[in-house]
Amino acid sequence: MERPTDPAVKFLQLLLLFVPPLTSGRARASLSCSQQPIPALLGDDITLRCHLEPPVSLSSETVLWTKPDVDPKYVYFHENGRQVERGQNPSYRHRTQLSVEELTSGNVAMKLDRVGLSDAGRYHCILKSTKKEASLLLTVGAASRPSVEVVSIKRGSVVLHCKAEGWYPEPELFWLDSERKNLPSGPPQTVRGPDGLYTISSTLAVEKKQGNIFTCRVQQKNITQTRETLITVDFFEEQQNHSTLIIIGFFAILAGHCISTFFINWKLGSIYKLTEEQRRRLENGWVPRQQMDRRNDQPLVH
Repeated sequence: MERPTDPAVKFLQLLLLFVPPLTSGRARASLSCSQQPIPALLGDDITLRCHLEPPVSLSSETVLWTKPDVDPKYVYFHENGRQVERGQNPSYRHRTQLSVEELTSGNVAMKLDRVGLSDAGRYHCILKSTKKEASLLLTVGAASRPSVEVVSIKRGSVVLHCKAEGWYPEPELFWLDSERKNLPSGPPQTVRGPDGLYTISSTLAVEKKQGNIFTCRVQQKNITQTRETLITVDFFEEQQNHSTLIIIGFFAILAGHCISTFFINWKLGSIYKLTEEQRRRLENGWVPRQQMDRRNDQPLVH
């Protein structure tokens, strides 16, 4: 004879039929990450995100972030509510952390500090208990503003030089006129340094008819980075001003020479007149007073 079931027990059994356990919810949920590459610049702090859909708390879940192309491949290991450094790749130590708060909403957000070129690649997010896995791609780039300078100025033309350092991946370089149209130039020079970063440079000769505003543009489409530097060349006006200054300087020197010549001639003429006057007085028997006084002071000789 069967014992009657306690009404409270029967109620709990019925409740469990309609409210599935949390692990069952995780099992039905799907883990997904961004399908688009995650861009980052050298030295940035970036957050890599994956999430469960529908959202289910992951606060008690063991979470792994791995990068298959490094050894060891473990980038981050989260277990029992805390980070476990055992087996973690040394290059990621003290640079990664997981947002515990977001785990309750089904989000797996790992922050990566001070991104380097070697951090680029595919990362895998793994939920250990449900064996769910998803991945995303991190791209790392570097960019800097180019510098532009005037190399030389010659008759009717000027030579400009543009240089940009610290780019990754290898960038492109273009020259633009005042109307933002491309200017024809030779192929730029590109050099890759020991740090893996690129330096690109280019030289452009322009003429007066092309205007006096020019732009050097450096860009990298894969990381959607563009940097520009504009330069205004005033040498056309300076050339006219320079010619004017030369003419003014010439006449100033000529005027100074004429004034000097006039003064010298006037001085020489004054000296000549004084000498002629003294000569005439001597010829007429005129004796200066000082000489007469000396004669009167001489004693008489008997």
